[in-house]
Amino acid sequence: MFGGSLRVHVHAASTSKVSFIVDTVNNNNIQLNTPLAAGANVSSEVNLPKLTTAQLAALQGKSTATVDAAKISSTLLTANAPLNKLVGTKTYTSRDNKNYHYEFTFTSSDKFATDNRLTTYGNNVVAAYTANLVEGAAPTSNANTDYVAK
Repeated sequence: MFGGSLRVHVHAASTSKVSFIVDTVNNNNIQLNTPLAAGANVSSEVNLPKLTTAQLAALQGKSTATVDAAKISSTLLTANAPLNKLVGTKTYTSRDNKNYHYEFTFTSSDKFATDNRLTTYGNNVVAAYTANLVEGAAPTSNANTDYVAK
């Protein structure tokens, strides 16, 4: 066909960011002055590793496409993945003045898939964690936040 026009709609590539949410809290029967609560967003309170370009690619896709939760989970969150276990950077004090911090373990790929079933690339994905209270002050913060939802 000569002289005709073809209309093409191109969807931009988008990158999602991760929100780190506490699903369950285990305080090990320690009474804290201000304990962490289930549902808390701890994105600014965890030591985060630097991710490789290949790992970050799991968070990228067409802006109209639903995120590939299985790919994100297997690349970033499941056992041996960089975001499976995280250490908190906030120190909590018990009622008897001892220092504690939380360590976080990714809850499950099934929960991740359910929580993000309608999320499209460019929007934040939610990763749920179990928080376990550990004795000792928290380590210092790490500033790898390129992929963290603010």
